[in-house]
Amino acid sequence: MKKPVISAKKVLDDISQGLDDADLMRKYNLSAKGLRSLFNKLAAAGLLKQVNARELVEDIRAGTNIADILSKYGLTDKAYSSLIDTLDRTGLLNGEAQQANHSKNTIRMSNLVDDIRSGMSKPDLLAKYKLSSRGLRWVSMMLVSSGAMSWKEIFDKLCTNFSELVPDKPRNSKRYRLPFELPVYDSVRPDRIGTVRDVSENGVGVRGIMAEEGETKTLVIGGDEFGELASFSFQGVCKWASKDSSGQHFSGFEISDISMGSLSEFQLLMQLVSIRYASANAGSIK
Repeated sequence: MKKPVISAKKVLDDISQGLDDADLMRKYNLSAKGLRSLFNKLAAAGLLKQVNARELVEDIRAGTNIADILSKYGLTDKAYSSLIDTLDRTGLLNGEAQQANHSKNTIRMSNLVDDIRSGMSKPDLLAKYKLSSRGLRWVSMMLVSSGAMSWKEIFDKLCTNFSELVPDKPRNSKRYRLPFELPVYDSVRPDRIGTVRDVSENGVGVRGIMAEEGETKTLVIGGDEFGELASFSFQGVCKWASKDSSGQHFSGFEISDISMGSLSEFQLLMQLVSIRYASANAGSIK
């Protein structure tokens, strides 16, 4: 059966409208590997700009003027804002949200915490910290992950007035069981191979890794059997641990630090699993 032709113009229009990777994969019936291939083809044709994250961060830290950055990387204001959100939540900006003028000045997360606790409204927070709604949502998740604020505090202070900021309650955050084998191991004990049981946007559940609650480990996740996912690693904090009657260890890790490249692979894993989950629930795989 002949594969359908994908219009480059339509894809670029969709990207400019804010469709993320998962949206594009669903709309064009692409796998994670297929989407990466499409992006590479668009970039090779000069239709899509690929940005070197490390070089961009160096320019930001050097205090490069915003207009010069937009010109150098061929970015729109919207695309640049999205990149800043991504870089910030991966920790490449040292846990600080950059201001709109992107000078050497930074906005401290402690200041944001103080403003949230004082009852500052969403519009005022967005204006003061030059964040998009999506960016503020991610920052709120970072505050919880870092321990700066609790989930209860986030809900009490923010969601009463704008519940869309954090759409999922803590214990109801969507977790996806993996429909395939995916190896994982502790970086200091590569001889002990476990498996990933489930994933969520905040972390993973694993089997076969011994850990204690509160312990921090660097976990390495191997590529999948289909060749769509490359190996990646991240630092995670063990949130719970247990052992069954047979002595098998189970644990859940919340991501506390992850590189840009590893974040990309983790997002691909989330997309791959969520799409297969949705297809299975629909009763067929398209």
